[in-house]
Amino acid sequence: MKRLLMVMSVCSIVLGLSGCVLTIDPPPCADPAPLSGELADATRFIVGLKEGSNTAQEATRLANMIQAPVVMQFELIQAFVIDSTPNAVQQLRCDSAVEYVEVDGIVTIQ
Repeated sequence: MKRLLMVMSVCSIVLGLSGCVLTIDPPPCADPAPLSGELADATRFIVGLKEGSNTAQEATRLANMIQAPVVMQFELIQAFVIDSTPNAVQQLRCDSAVEYVEVDGIVTIQ
């Protein structure tokens, strides 16, 4: 919550806006790949690719499509990590090569 308030304050101060609202657009397609996690504060995502995909080639293509850097590529599974915005990731969910998208984060088990 503090982070959202801070972003809104910075938005107001830097941009001179009195009512800066952060919105996340819905995916621009009828059948997007599944999403796990909360998009609101997310900046890093795991993008899973469909079986048989060339991970290196698809990671580069998809990253270029949304103008975002690839952080790493997995070797044992067909997936990669990308730093991006929630709205850009919504576009990825509509690409035919994408199987799923997950918000990257730390998981703890108790």
